[in-house]
Amino acid sequence: MTTVLPDLSARINQADAATQRRVALAVVEYGLSQVPVRVEGLDQALATLRTGQTGDETLRQSIQAAADAADERYFAAQDAGDEAAESRLFKEARMLTAVADALGIDPRAAAQQAAYEVQATQDGDLSGITSAIQTALVGDQ
Repeated sequence: MTTVLPDLSARINQADAATQRRVALAVVEYGLSQVPVRVEGLDQALATLRTGQTGDETLRQSIQAAADAADERYFAAQDAGDEAAESRLFKEARMLTAVADALGIDPRAAAQQAAYEVQATQDGDLSGITSAIQTALVGDQ
């Protein structure tokens, strides 16, 4: 995030842990509104994030395994030259990685890494994720 949105990245780093958790949730919810994915454990992950908590190791591993599987499907599509599937699967893998990252123990890393993964799904248009981060940061100034 420091190279993509440096000012917001700095604000995330300076925020308190609760605000960083809000940022992680906000970017994940925004990202899922743009790149909908459905995997087992996703609803539980979102419910956990909405309480401001980290996910337990089993939940994080489950979401990360789904992200890894999506990455494998992405690489297979890339090898097959299926550009439409490649783009979709890349975004799905990044989105699931964002959810796994957001569940992490360190709130700063959770926010920064989730935001980085979500921005990678946005085809260069960062207005939506910028707005989501700014809204989550309100009150932490």
